[in-house]
Amino acid sequence: MQVEVIGGTDNSTDKVLAQIEEAIKKEEIKLPAMPDIAMKIRAAFKDEQYDILKIADTVQAEAGLAAYVLKVANSPLHRGPVPIKTAKHAICRLGQHSIQSIVLTYTIRAMFETDSPQLKLLLKRQWEQSTCLAAISAILADRCDDFDPDQAMLGGLLQDIGCLPLIDWLSKNYTLDQDLEVTYKDLSDKYASHIGESMLRNWQFDEELIDVVKARNDWSHSSNNNADDSVDIADIVIIARHHQYMARGELKACPNITDIQAYHKLPFKELTPDQSLNILDEAKEEIEELRKMLM
Repeated sequence: MQVEVIGGTDNSTDKVLAQIEEAIKKEEIKLPAMPDIAMKIRAAFKDEQYDILKIADTVQAEAGLAAYVLKVANSPLHRGPVPIKTAKHAICRLGQHSIQSIVLTYTIRAMFETDSPQLKLLLKRQWEQSTCLAAISAILADRCDDFDPDQAMLGGLLQDIGCLPLIDWLSKNYTLDQDLEVTYKDLSDKYASHIGESMLRNWQFDEELIDVVKARNDWSHSSNNNADDSVDIADIVIIARHHQYMARGELKACPNITDIQAYHKLPFKELTPDQSLNILDEAKEEIEELRKMLM
């Protein structure tokens, strides 16, 4: 479907949004498939008698993935007194759930690519924002009891995954005279959560991660999965997103942190003078290290 996309006025933005809605209904916006290597690792761990050596061989068969797994194993989230030097030892240290999250985190990076020169910068910025959100989420989870920081990092990375089909759609349907960034923001604000949810359901993700995507920019989020209103990954990513907006000087895009339900559910309340969590202020170097690792 070829359409004329012209930015700069409210009417034209409404027109674009209507065209996107029609494209979703007609399935002209294609949802990416789960990467092959992630599917292989998931399938391997479904066997109760899974073989660590075979899984390690699968990881090591892709040099980039093997290097990434070792980076994570030796990152602030997991490093011990003795550095990890092999994929087998990394898998043993991290465990099956973390390894599956880490493999997905690695493979998602390859999705943030485009052949459109005009959209490369937009995609690069989106990836930078996603990695920042993921790093903050991981540190918050690491400071909570009974939370897997690798799962939280994956959740932070996935919350904007629905933006990818929108960028792909824009690469085929925009004109040079449009305000690309404004149009993209309008599209992502309205559709990224919906498309992201569809993607994760197609990938057969569990409801906890789907809930993270559904909670994108939903500051009043309340999990349907926790009857006792306990903390979930979506709560962690919501607070991480609030801090991301603060760092970008976009506080108008979100309420005060004390007005967010998730803030009151998390176990740390001490704030700095600028209303950020003191625990994150103290972890700036760790967050930056994780962000660079994801890049």
